Amino acid sequence: MIATQCEQPREALLPARRRLNSGARRDRGSLPIIKVNVVILGASQVGKTAIASQFLWNKFYAERYKPTVEDFNWIEYTMNGGEETLLFELIDSAGSRDFLAMRKLYMSTGDAFVIVHAVDDRASFEEAKELREQVRCLNTKDAPVILVTNKMDLLHDGVIQRRAVSQEEVIEYANSHNCRWIEVTAKEFSSVENIFQTLFAQKLLSYQEYKSLKKRRQSMPLPQPPPSRASGKTGRSASASEVSQSKSSSSCILS
Repeated sequence: MIATQCEQPREALLPARRRLNSGARRDRGSLPIIKVNVVILGASQVGKTAIASQFLWNKFYAERYKPTVEDFNWIEYTMNGGEETLLFELIDSAGSRDFLAMRKLYMSTGDAFVIVHAVDDRASFEEAKELREQVRCLNTKDAPVILVTNKMDLLHDGVIQRRAVSQEEVIEYANSHNCRWIEVTAKEFSSVENIFQTLFAQKLLSYQEYKSLKKRRQSMPLPQPPPSRASGKTGRSASASEVSQSKSSSSCILS
């Protein structure tokens, strides 16, 4: 489901798109270049990296949790019948609060935002709300935001019996804070693709432009580390629910 109250009129499309001159990067010829920078935000262990990997490479990594510091990837598309080039940059940000300066930079410069929380973690939803407020304060581009409820497979497969946050509460929040909402499982490409198609349709690309995209080239995934041989030690970082006891609520202050 998608909260649709904040849908923008068609004439409001594209203000976040940045055109670069044709010499901005090598081997692009003389095609006009459009650059879109999308930032994925959320608490630790909500599936940010899984969403990015699924969208970029159609892969779901089920190995043990490995905290992300920062992953930067890109896809280059041709669009409008080859008349233009779209450079799509995707930043998978750290969930840890140890990297607040980097997070602040992403929030102020991003063209669009994907804010993720987990269906089984109430604290991750509370952190998602904090992140939405910080984006509102720091970003002057009126950048589109989509709120993503991830790990829906846990509910569908009976691993959990109920949501940590009701649909009604999430929809009410999304509608009142000018963002769209969608439920996904990072295990399925079609589910994840819907995030970005919905995001683009808000302000970045029209539906027709999105459908005209043809992938030209992209960054490659880093090699995955082998599974740990240590028993009982996963090296995981604290989850959102674990850090919620020690954090104080913030408005636009990142310190």
